Amino acid sequence: MKRLREIVFPAVFVSTSVYAGSTFILDRYWLGCVNGASMKPTLNSEWGAYSRNASPLSSIRDWIVIKRVRNHKQELKIGDIIVFVSPEDPRTTAVKRVKALPGEIFQPKRLNSEGYSQTAKLIPKGHIWVEGDNSSSSIDSNNYGPIPMGLVQGKATCVLFPNFRWL
Repeated sequence: MKRLREIVFPAVFVSTSVYAGSTFILDRYWLGCVNGASMKPTLNSEWGAYSRNASPLSSIRDWIVIKRVRNHKQELKIGDIIVFVSPEDPRTTAVKRVKALPGEIFQPKRLNSEGYSQTAKLIPKGHIWVEGDNSSSSIDSNNYGPIPMGLVQGKATCVLFPNFRWL
């Protein structure tokens, strides 16, 4: 009986600790795969560039660690790279950089469809302005306007694969 206790109790302790630790981490962080070139050169810097030296995976996409955002007003800052539900297609998510917060006046640098400068935008309460780093291939707030903060799921913290780096 004593031998059984020496084996069972540590096993139960370790398995409970692993379960609690993984639940804590998975509740706050998850992995995401970035598709497309809208965040080049920050993310997917090799998107579309195939060479003999690049592995097929590295030339396709970056894998990022995403930290869940619970308090949007306190956790989001200008310059953060965020993951949010696409306002155009709720079945997909998008990755963009925060350019303006609620109550700020933002002057988009991208020209409108007629080739003229856009007018300054007042970002409404509960919304943010997001843009991709690669404006020539980004569908962002320049297309659909400020997005509700409720669509934001998390902030990118680091690129895990193919080359680790903090964001």
